[in-house]
Amino acid sequence: MFKHIVVPLDGSELAETAIEPAINMARAFDAKVTFVRVATTPQLRASSFMTGLPDAADLYLSLQQQILAEVEGYLEGVREDWQAAPVELESQMIEGAPVAERLLALIDTLDADLIVMNTHGRSGVSRWLLGSVAEQVVRGAEIPVLLLRGSEKHINEILE
Repeated sequence: MFKHIVVPLDGSELAETAIEPAINMARAFDAKVTFVRVATTPQLRASSFMTGLPDAADLYLSLQQQILAEVEGYLEGVREDWQAAPVELESQMIEGAPVAERLLALIDTLDADLIVMNTHGRSGVSRWLLGSVAEQVVRGAEIPVLLLRGSEKHINEILE
């Protein structure tokens, strides 16, 4: 039924709780799993305070490269942590913002047929202020989304 499962990650432990259920599903369907992370880097905007700073562009590029390297390292670490899983694992990084939009654009290129992700479960004012990437993905995805909410223990109990 499913041949390619995508697991969006944001670097949080909560997001990573979607990995084991995704791998269990991949094993059941003989599918591969791709871990995806959107790297958000600060945008360089010319302003009057930068006029006297000839190295501002170099500092920006250095910061950008550092962020991208950290995201790549994170994804590599996640793959290494799960390398013993009996499924094919890949990882992809994409840069930019807004996160949900960039994530959906990348997923469209992967020929995936399922997204498995966890939600932070925000509600009320915090959801209004911070938004919900999970909600935007659910609304914008052209493939099924398995949206998990809860701790790893709770999720695995449901799947067993």
